[in-house]
Amino acid sequence: MDLVTVVTIARMTAGGVLLFAGLMKLRIGLDAFAAAVRAFRILPFGVGAFARVVVTLELVTGAALVLHLSAQTASAVALALVVLFSAALGIALRRGQRHGCGCGSGSIRSISYRLIARNGVLAALLVTTLVWEGIR
Repeated sequence: MDLVTVVTIARMTAGGVLLFAGLMKLRIGLDAFAAAVRAFRILPFGVGAFARVVVTLELVTGAALVLHLSAQTASAVALALVVLFSAALGIALRRGQRHGCGCGSGSIRSISYRLIARNGVLAALLVTTLVWEGIR
């Protein structure tokens, strides 16, 4: 398998994950997602607006990655989201919180270090795309 194929698979996989996450959040409803965000007790205000922005960014960056449109910018924005999500998970776990992750997986998955590891894999896919698009 050549490098172009590997990067294409990384880009498409990351884009698909982001699209799926955004669509699942829409499916459960923005109010339910906002409630999951609120449970992290990190944002003092603006949780509803934050929830809408996150879902929009997931859908737009996911679609851009899948369609290979502005893939470098989409990768950078998506990577920032993944880092943000991982930081929120880490903070909540450090505080001893145990609640739903708000990942949009369709099920109520509790926060865990496993989710941070999963985000690490997603971040690796995004970094691969980001670097490749930058040197291409």
